[in-house]
Amino acid sequence: MSNGTFFAVISNLFKLCKAMNSLITRLMLSAKKQEISNLSQLHLLIELFLKCAGLLHLLQRERGFSNLVMLSQDETINVKLFHVQQNVLSQLILMDKQVLVIQTRAEITAIKLKMALATALFHTEKLLAVRAEVQGCLELKEYRTSPCEQYSEMINLWLDVIIEAASLASSVSVSRLMLGLIYLLQAKEFAGLERAWGIVALAGVKNDIDLWTKLKVQQQSQIEVFSGLWSTLSSDLSMNYQEKLTQLEAGHFSQLRQIILGLTETKQAAPTLSETWFLLASERIDLLHELTEPICSALSFELKVLRKSYEAQQIAIRQGASEHIDSLLRISSKDESLIKRHSAGSETLFGVLREQSEHIAKVEAELAIAQTAIEEMKIIQKAKAYLIRELGVSEQDAHYQLQKMSMDQQLSLKEIASKLLL
Repeated sequence: MSNGTFFAVISNLFKLCKAMNSLITRLMLSAKKQEISNLSQLHLLIELFLKCAGLLHLLQRERGFSNLVMLSQDETINVKLFHVQQNVLSQLILMDKQVLVIQTRAEITAIKLKMALATALFHTEKLLAVRAEVQGCLELKEYRTSPCEQYSEMINLWLDVIIEAASLASSVSVSRLMLGLIYLLQAKEFAGLERAWGIVALAGVKNDIDLWTKLKVQQQSQIEVFSGLWSTLSSDLSMNYQEKLTQLEAGHFSQLRQIILGLTETKQAAPTLSETWFLLASERIDLLHELTEPICSALSFELKVLRKSYEAQQIAIRQGASEHIDSLLRISSKDESLIKRHSAGSETLFGVLREQSEHIAKVEAELAIAQTAIEEMKIIQKAKAYLIRELGVSEQDAHYQLQKMSMDQQLSLKEIASKLLL
């Protein structure tokens, strides 16, 4: 082969290599831009998640005070209820602003999340009517369970939003924090329902085996959720709050729990204990709420880190992309030394690609573990929605039915939910 033919072959091969490397570089830049888009989506998800968590907590507090004021007819409690209602309205205004941001940004494309948001907002419009019913009961000096059930429905729908948001998180650390906060919100929800039904039992409004079972279901639900919660937290945080909760439950709270269960069997009333039970149960719920602070702080820290990463990567894309491509295209095809350097560069490029692929595979494996529990929660939420639709029951009763089937059949909630959805 003549020198001219040899260099012609080399030149053609080199041109092909240049074209392939340029394509590889563009693909890598495209992947980097997608990563930046994912970071932006994660920002929005964390902000939405935190605002939903705040709203859910306030709705739980409003439900608790509403339930107590209908039974006690205490004007001082009604004043406290009014302040909580104002806080709920303030949080809803913040939520509306966050939803507007999501509507105008292209990063959030998940249909299920948007539908969950629309459904939660639609049902929250009933809040004024529920509040009016509570005040009507106060004026008539009567108690109704429907406001409590409607609050629970709203809370459950906002929990759907939170679970959907968590399922979209692309960060392992963020997913774990979100999962921990979901467990905590569920624990507070079951503790709130136990507080509400306990007040009903003490007031003698409804004391029967059905109420006894509902109370036991709420207690069992808390045990199961706590098991998941402690596993998501750091060992120090988990141990600290387990000890605090155990100490709080070991005193009068535990004694009142047993009294309430006894009342549901004997059908007697002890209305003078209603406020004591409310205060003790609320102290326990407040302790759980205290735990949301370190989790939310950790999420806020993740948000700051992500913002810095997002800004840095945007600068890198703007400044480095064209330079990297140009450097590939400036290589001369007639210089054998450059051909060798280009070959070495290709090996380096291959190494980067391999490292990136291995990193992505590792992150996806860890993320799958964190997302498994979230997916199980979604299945349980779907099963509750199915029972509500098919049996025409409230959200509280749907959960009660699921938990009772779980206890009776000695199966997990996820297994029972999956059987129902077959």
